[in-house]
Amino acid sequence: MSIFNPLRGLFQTFLPFNRPGVNHMNRIIYKSLVILSLLGLIGITRGVLAGELDDLKAKLGDVRGALVAMLDEKDKAKQEELHAKIKKLTKDIDELLPALIAKEKGTEAKGKLVELKETWEAFRNTRDTQIIPAIYGGKVEEAKAIAGGVQKERFKKMSSILDELIGKK
Repeated sequence: MSIFNPLRGLFQTFLPFNRPGVNHMNRIIYKSLVILSLLGLIGITRGVLAGELDDLKAKLGDVRGALVAMLDEKDKAKQEELHAKIKKLTKDIDELLPALIAKEKGTEAKGKLVELKETWEAFRNTRDTQIIPAIYGGKVEEAKAIAGGVQKERFKKMSSILDELIGKK
């Protein structure tokens, strides 16, 4: 079985193999060009996805950084600014994750992205229902305990998943 068998239909559709004057060497050249073109398209797609994954990782880091800053901030106005930044980044992440999952439909990366999304949702929900209300309620030590416990582990898990996905791209 030739390595070209899976692409036979593609070659027969687009390449003039059955025409008079097409010799064996021309066929090899045509096949090579088609394969290189397909590999190039796959590489471009993976490069774009890797860039989106890097962007997602940066946004997750920024969200966490803003939350840590909010934990240490005493000034209510600055807390509000940091909270607004968290909301903006959260909106970006909430839009980016489903788009990445849709792009990876039918691949093994999709499962990892779904796991990442589930972890993100747990992280986001705990932040929004427990940590930020505790900060505004003056229970900063309680908020720090949650942030340094389960949230820290969730953030590590998200970073690990992204590192694995970026490494595969």
